[in-house]
Amino acid sequence: MTSRQHDGPVRRTIRTVTLSGPLLWTLLAACTPARVDATNSPSVLLVTIDSLRADHMGSYGDGDAITPTFDRLAASGTLFLRAYTSTPQSIPAHATLMTGRYPPAHGVRDDGDFALGEEQITLAERFHRSGYATVAVASSFTARRRWGLGQGFDIYNEPDTPARSGSHIDEQPADVAIDRALSLLSQVPLDRPVFMWVHLFDPHAPYDAPPQFATMFPGSPYDGEVAFVDDELGRLLVAWEMRFGAESSVVAVTAPHGESLGHGGEDTSGV
Repeated sequence: MTSRQHDGPVRRTIRTVTLSGPLLWTLLAACTPARVDATNSPSVLLVTIDSLRADHMGSYGDGDAITPTFDRLAASGTLFLRAYTSTPQSIPAHATLMTGRYPPAHGVRDDGDFALGEEQITLAERFHRSGYATVAVASSFTARRRWGLGQGFDIYNEPDTPARSGSHIDEQPADVAIDRALSLLSQVPLDRPVFMWVHLFDPHAPYDAPPQFATMFPGSPYDGEVAFVDDELGRLLVAWEMRFGAESSVVAVTAPHGESLGHGGEDTSGV
């Protein structure tokens, strides 16, 4: 994987991180103050994008990628050049992101067969105990509340339609997820800091980007999905920065795992 590094200091308008689950947990947990002060406690936005590969983003050296939002975050924040997943499966990887613990410790060892126990302490619980409003928007079966990922959230929005066994039919596309995130964010009182988790699923197979993005990459529907997510993330960040300001909030963007796309003989992820 090739990576673009900054030649000199950059203005830290938004602090952006992409790194391993336990280290991300440590950094975000450090944002939780003992007492909430609406003027000094930073609101925190965590975005996880299922199956997003670093080397299909402009900020990591892909000259064909159409990812201006990701690239702006990388240029104005902190870009981690080495990022590792705890496991290439969405549910246990998200459990690691939310607890800072590896699967043998938090107990979620596979997709669909395990749920995070109530004895585990999540990021949302830490923020909630500090007085934050906590809001989540999940976009697929793999991020539903039933897996224990809703612990500590005041509001947990998930797809309306249950998934059929073995499918992701309940996926809500990024535009719907961002619409819901913006609606929920507008309901939080202005005098409370917010911890918001937005989970996006579009780069996960099957790849079915809206036509205007699919036509940008006729030979790579996966890249059309990445471009679509980038565009919708930009819409969320505009609203986020208008409300909280770029200087006084924290934005973290990462992926629970990547996508093989045929490398190593695997089309998607899991093995």
